[in-house]
Amino acid sequence: MGRTAFLREAFEDFIDDKDYQGATPATPHFNRSNWEHSLRDTGMSPLEELTLPTIRGRLLAPKHLGPNTLATYDPCLRVITNWLEKRGYVEQSPMQDLPMETPMIWASSSD
Repeated sequence: MGRTAFLREAFEDFIDDKDYQGATPATPHFNRSNWEHSLRDTGMSPLEELTLPTIRGRLLAPKHLGPNTLATYDPCLRVITNWLEKRGYVEQSPMQDLPMETPMIWASSSD
């Protein structure tokens, strides 16, 4: 597949690998949903676009995504980009240098 592979193709390889490893049906569904949403929100397609500056520029900078959305995408993107690194699709996982996103906790005040 090499460096000209597209993110969707690489993701299908990821899903196939997870199926082979015996992932529960909910795991690929969760990963697919978050991956598709993150691709939609960033507009990324070729693997060459999967870099730290691109992720920061397209996912973090626009501010149209709330902290809870980013916190939902974060673990999925980390798992997938780490897998892409291990399989040689990318040299280094671009998520490696980003701090972990954590969801906002809504505190209710009681008077």
